Amino acid sequence: MDESFTPGNRSAGRNPPDVLPEMALPAAPLPPLVPEEPPQGPGPEPSTAFPFFPEESQLEPPDTEREPFSVAPLPPVTGRTELPGCPAGAPSIPPSPHYCTVRFFHAAAGLEPVRITVGPLLMTSGLAYGGRTGYTRISDGFRLVTVTSAYTPRTILFQQTLPFRAGELITMAVVHTSSGLDLLRISDLPCDNRPAGRACIRAVNLCYGSPALDIFLDDGRLVFSDVGYKEVTAFRQARPQEYGFSILQAAWLPTPYPTDIETVGDLPAVASYDDSSDYGGVRPLASFYLEAKANSIYSLYLLGRWDGAPPLQVQVVESL
Repeated sequence: MDESFTPGNRSAGRNPPDVLPEMALPAAPLPPLVPEEPPQGPGPEPSTAFPFFPEESQLEPPDTEREPFSVAPLPPVTGRTELPGCPAGAPSIPPSPHYCTVRFFHAAAGLEPVRITVGPLLMTSGLAYGGRTGYTRISDGFRLVTVTSAYTPRTILFQQTLPFRAGELITMAVVHTSSGLDLLRISDLPCDNRPAGRACIRAVNLCYGSPALDIFLDDGRLVFSDVGYKEVTAFRQARPQEYGFSILQAAWLPTPYPTDIETVGDLPAVASYDDSSDYGGVRPLASFYLEAKANSIYSLYLLGRWDGAPPLQVQVVESL
């Protein structure tokens, strides 16, 4: 369970005045009491803790202008193969123009649960692999982010001063690198320029050590191509319906059509892939399906380790 730390307020007690003997001193009238006005300041201090926003909270989208993402429509799937389901639940929180809205995601396969702090604020005391915190708001500026082992908090796994920019809505993923750990910043600002009633889908490759990967529909049409480690693809549009996906290593399967086509709906059918479960004789590394809902946004997180356990797996995260 995620935790947030709020410094406590202490009010100093007052000692009662000494009792004077009768007629010891002349009495003087006291001035009338005037209510004390609270001090006015520009805003909360950087160390002010804000509550976590639960994943299931439903808030109205912000009324702010943002640069739209470029999206392309996703074609419907045909001949669907039965595949395991994906997690449900759609967190929704608007970014604030005065704060950075952030959550943390443990994507470092094989790593024990971690404890994460931003300055003096405790974001989580024991985030397990594959888990995400709720969103919280951090004041604009540079903050020292520390990731330690949840079992031995004095063991620092990552520590770096990072910028938190007002107006951002981001996921910071804990990932492996060749020299230890890193925090990958992933923008969660939505693709607001999609047509009404459409969904948006993107892929994020966080499978450590993996080569470039391709993501196909069940009928063999390529949706995301050559997705490298720590790469976040652009969003693509999708009509609200069920889609089946399979993941293959990019080197195994040459792209059978030009790669400069931006709209998936314009991709030609691949005649050689008449058997959707075969993919030209190459067995998919993983398969899954997604029930896309209207006006929803989905991130396909590819997790695991390429050369060990746990193997490649997919976590579908619905957000906004």
